[in-house]
Amino acid sequence: MNRRQKVWLGIFGAMFLVLEILWSPMVNFYYELFQSGDVHPLRNNFLTNADNFSILKFIMLAQFIGLAVSSFFIAKSRIRAIVKMLLSFLIILSILLAGFAVLFIFYNNPQIG
Repeated sequence: MNRRQKVWLGIFGAMFLVLEILWSPMVNFYYELFQSGDVHPLRNNFLTNADNFSILKFIMLAQFIGLAVSSFFIAKSRIRAIVKMLLSFLIILSILLAGFAVLFIFYNNPQIG
């Protein structure tokens, strides 16, 4: 992996990690999804407000794009096979979780209708 690829991998990895550390939209989504009865977010932040739904869609989409491009750079890298398989598994699992959350958020838009 050359320096340019490492820089781009870091940028797209940060697109997911920084947003997740600051506001935890994916963790909140899955926490609320598995709650029954009165649903409260795991972490209260401005994204849980219904008025900020468009910001939540943008942040979740940015996380999904960051994970997808990171998987591309990991697939192109020349690292050990076991490390590449482990990273690929973690990224693919995260892509599936983020993709489901993005689809759920876009299709269950409270602003429609």
